[in-house]
Amino acid sequence: MKLTGKKDMLIIGGALLLCAVAYLLFGALKGGDRVKIYVGDELYKEISLREDQTVIIEQQDCKNVICIENGGVFMQESTCRNQDCIEQGTVTPENAGSRALGNWIICLPNKVSVELAPGKQP
Repeated sequence: MKLTGKKDMLIIGGALLLCAVAYLLFGALKGGDRVKIYVGDELYKEISLREDQTVIIEQQDCKNVICIENGGVFMQESTCRNQDCIEQGTVTPENAGSRALGNWIICLPNKVSVELAPGKQP
């Protein structure tokens, strides 16, 4: 097959562009999501959503336990008085758009925030 025409080059260029878009789209959906944990304004830790683990944050008079399991993140334990952060439940890529706080879990008294953010694996 001889590729000499302008039409042939447009078809090949379009196919390559479609492949690139599909790679970026499905690559992001495949598990590039990240969990970013903040203490105050500072990024404390960033973890892949695919890595099941527990993160314990101990400050002077408070403690938060954040769990990443089965493609979701939730606040398992907190020393805050109102326990709103625990009641916020699990954030997943599928439910983040329908939650009151979207892709965030916030423990306001302890100044700990958890964000489910799309991103690439490091």
